[in-house]
Amino acid sequence: MEESYPVRTPDIVVRKEKKEALLFNPSDGSLLCINKTGIFIWDLCDGSCTVKDIGEKVMETYEVSIGKAEEDCKSYLKEMESAGFIGYKV
Repeated sequence: MEESYPVRTPDIVVRKEKKEALLFNPSDGSLLCINKTGIFIWDLCDGSCTVKDIGEKVMETYEVSIGKAEEDCKSYLKEMESAGFIGYKV
């Protein structure tokens, strides 16, 4: 998974506020509210960063250990994938 390239599902509708964002998946009607860190990760899911790259950027930005950042990113991305909000570039 570390070398996978997360990419946002193209049909997702995003409404960003100051500290949170709402993601809406029109294909199944699911709605997800994400916090500031979630928005940071969401924005990096453009197919140009690996999961490992995203973890490193989270570590640098939020000053957490690389182990914690990578673990949290993997968990968050799995949830986002399960909910249909992201996929992975082949």
